[in-house]
Amino acid sequence: MNTGLLDLEKKLTGSSGPYSYRMITDHYGSLAEYAYGPKSLIEIARKLVQRGDKPFIMTEAQSYSYRDIFDQSNRILHQLGTQLEIPVGAKVALVVDNKIAWTAAFFALARAGAIPVLISQFDQRTLRE
Repeated sequence: MNTGLLDLEKKLTGSSGPYSYRMITDHYGSLAEYAYGPKSLIEIARKLVQRGDKPFIMTEAQSYSYRDIFDQSNRILHQLGTQLEIPVGAKVALVVDNKIAWTAAFFALARAGAIPVLISQFDQRTLRE
């Protein structure tokens, strides 16, 4: 790596840089924890929703804004609150095809206080394609 890139890395990840981090170690191993990064999925969601009509997810057929996804997430969250009683901290299996609804359901479960457990919906035909 050249000196210019090393200097830039130090500037960005140094103790006063916007991406400063510290290494934490637990029984799973070591990982970097960013000093100024969001501390929870809810904090991430709050920051993302501020982006409003900017594109969040784009497919070949359509573009979905942050507002689109979070509006859909709010509808799912309302359904969770009125039709199901999910205790905070409950693990909830999220079995959804690889579609836009997956993102909205993931945020809705997290906002409800549940822990989304992701289960792949791939079938053998999908894996062959």
